Amino acid sequence: MSKRLNTSATTAFLQKSAQRLEPLPEDFPIGKLRKLTQVQDLVVIAKHNNRVVRAKEAKQLLIKAGVLRETKNSTTIIHAAIVRSDKFERISKGEHRLKGHAPLPMHPMQEAAQTAGMPFVAPLKPQ
Repeated sequence: MSKRLNTSATTAFLQKSAQRLEPLPEDFPIGKLRKLTQVQDLVVIAKHNNRVVRAKEAKQLLIKAGVLRETKNSTTIIHAAIVRSDKFERISKGEHRLKGHAPLPMHPMQEAAQTAGMPFVAPLKPQ
């Protein structure tokens, strides 16, 4: 009976973990994150994301780039690097903005895609 309870608990944990994961931005250049410090990585992520960095999203990107291992406290490590750096200001729980930088104006289609939770691909410029 204890194995059955353990299996049920594990299944419930995995389902919760899968629900919490946010999709990674598909257009992010992962190669830019290699051979940089954590703070430099966070600045690159913020610049790509309209001057805003989210700790959970940054953790996923850094793990995918191979510069951070997934551990129990990897989100805490990223959050500590954000707070310790003095390059970011807190705008909401888990979100920080580069200091001294106003958000860049968004393309109307980019704003609609972000609201819908979809990736944005910039339209081609006419030649």
